[in-house]
Amino acid sequence: MTKISRAEVGSVLHGLYQDILTGIIAGEYPPKSTLPTEGSLANDYGVSRSVVRSALEMLKKRGIVQSQQGSGTVVACRDLQKLNLPDFSNRLSELKDCYDCRLAIEPEIAAHLGLHQSEPATTYLRSQLKDLEKGLPCRDEEIIHAAADDAEFHIRLAGFSQNSFFSSIMSEMRPHMMFSMNIKKHLTRSEYENHILLTRLEHREVIVAILDKDAERAHKVMRDHIANARNRIFLEGLEQAVAEKILTS
Repeated sequence: MTKISRAEVGSVLHGLYQDILTGIIAGEYPPKSTLPTEGSLANDYGVSRSVVRSALEMLKKRGIVQSQQGSGTVVACRDLQKLNLPDFSNRLSELKDCYDCRLAIEPEIAAHLGLHQSEPATTYLRSQLKDLEKGLPCRDEEIIHAAADDAEFHIRLAGFSQNSFFSSIMSEMRPHMMFSMNIKKHLTRSEYENHILLTRLEHREVIVAILDKDAERAHKVMRDHIANARNRIFLEGLEQAVAEKILTS
């Protein structure tokens, strides 16, 4: 079993804490609303339940959330001015670094899978291709799952590469990938649905290229996909719009 350093645990814990806090400040989790379950948060962020409990405990000590029998963890704080706002600019800077890292390694992962396919990878990709043929998610819970599934898709590809460093790096970036998805949730409903549609189309191109064993095309379409995802946040000014919304709430 791979041992995780105390510093790495602290970094993941802080990232999860800040992400939940950002969601509360931005209104994703309004007062009296119930946070996702410990199991759901652990699964979405790829961390243990103990890390989730520690993040929630930090929020409880500040009176931001509280445990409620029969409901789980609910948002207790009503006065947002009492909250210390997360360093949003720092999170965005880290997110830019995350995208730069993804642009460097994910096209290589896709190209590698195009050259070296395993049966588990092929089975997974075919199942993903079948899922993409379904209609767009329409209910709120379906949209939330679609966002989490996007991160899972990229991390699973890294795992199929059989390269432990690819897999480790991608897993480490999961909190930042989830943070970028939280930003995109501030799009209008039609804009967000369009984002999901574009993401699904780009995923399909990546999958088809890999299954066709076309490493060069897999490299290109994966790079285009990551660049497009980055541009939808930074070049279209979404990060500034969300920052202003949060800081003026």
